[in-house]
Amino acid sequence: MTRLQDIAQQSAEDGESTGMQWLGRRVLMVTSSYPAGASDFRARFVHEMAVALRRAGASCSIVTPRVPSSASHECLDGISIERFEYPGWRSSAVTGPMGILDQLRRRPDGLFMVPGFLKQMTRALRRKSDAFAPDLVVAHWLVPSGLALRSAGLDVPSAALAHSSDVHLLATLGPVGRRIARWIETNMPVFATSKFLAQTLEREGLSRNPIILPLGVRLPARTHHQVRIEPSSHSSATGAQSCVRPPSPRAKAVCAMGRFIPIKGFELLLEAVSKVPHLTLTIAGDGPLRSRFEQRARRLGLTARVEIRPPVLEGEKPSFFARHDIFAFTGISRGRFVDNLPVSVLEAMAHGCAIVSTRVGAMPELLASGAGVLANCDATSLAIALSKACQHVATMSQRAREEAERRSWSQVSRRLWDLAGNNACAHRSLDFELTNLRVPSQPTPGRAEIVAEQHHGGSRGEQILVNEVGCRLGR
Repeated sequence: MTRLQDIAQQSAEDGESTGMQWLGRRVLMVTSSYPAGASDFRARFVHEMAVALRRAGASCSIVTPRVPSSASHECLDGISIERFEYPGWRSSAVTGPMGILDQLRRRPDGLFMVPGFLKQMTRALRRKSDAFAPDLVVAHWLVPSGLALRSAGLDVPSAALAHSSDVHLLATLGPVGRRIARWIETNMPVFATSKFLAQTLEREGLSRNPIILPLGVRLPARTHHQVRIEPSSHSSATGAQSCVRPPSPRAKAVCAMGRFIPIKGFELLLEAVSKVPHLTLTIAGDGPLRSRFEQRARRLGLTARVEIRPPVLEGEKPSFFARHDIFAFTGISRGRFVDNLPVSVLEAMAHGCAIVSTRVGAMPELLASGAGVLANCDATSLAIALSKACQHVATMSQRAREEAERRSWSQVSRRLWDLAGNNACAHRSLDFELTNLRVPSQPTPGRAEIVAEQHHGGSRGEQILVNEVGCRLGR
């Protein structure tokens, strides 16, 4: 099978159409988190972006830290992965399933290994760039990946993609975080996955001109808003399927996914469900507070209506979403940190679930098309939103799927081409033009200090980061 035939076949199987903008291009991604195999859920969206670029014609390669369950070199879905080792990698001293910041909170001793981690990431990036000769390098997370890319000093068009956790960390670091972020931006454009995150970057002084590159989602070939699996005795016995969401007296099924930690708001969700009869709820996930939420469900008398189950594996997601009408995201803010745009919400929309969400992060902009209902962060408001969603499931289901199609990975790969691929050689200094967006070339406060840091090959920036994170974690 030829390369073009392979791309066409994969696109047809996934229900997505893709252009050939990236044909013949080489894209190198550096990321601090990446799936350790086909069943690993960590940073799955990074892998899916690479796969989308491959299906648009590009050759993609990944540089990422090695974890105990992974090989140093492997190929996953046609993506070449090189995993570098660093001091303490065998015990996951720096990286973990939930990211570096979470891992350092769990293991503060890993902080002393951060300099070695950054040094090895930078070396691996240089080594891979020399061998792979990329046309574009993309760093996921400003720190540590963007910092390593900036320190590597590659003469290759580059871009840094910001996410929630790195923006939170840099904002927490105050002036030091702003200097690090601005130093990264002197060499490459900074992308944000939502308008909310772009505004946060600007408000915190972390970027002068962030560019929005929406987070993508993989579209299933068939969704349950097209073919609905009804939990009736007939369908369970014969496997028969009926069409979508006809008016039905049956209880509406709500689902949620995520870690059992306070900012996910699952306790709030349980209280809201207790106020709405005829709702069933499934929460899929794991984490330190799981037993607490199970006890809370029992105290609320929800044992018969609530199921708390392990995380949903990738291959289980289509059937999982097919059994539910509504996906609930109940994130709550914790100080400055707010979930930006959970991948699980986009996946639920792609499978045709109506969405009920608290009014946090990028959720208002995501649901502006009518794909769901927003609620305040209290049980009564959330219960009202769930009741409203039950009455309009069919309409919201359709709009959710349509919104997901606008955010498919094929659309995101086109957007990335417009922003970076087609103008890859335009960004060489502070003066650059990116699809009608202009970054002014006048000096900025602290410019002399930033230039001075460049002569240290990034070592000064790395040491400042390590020292400041240590102080923050010690508080």
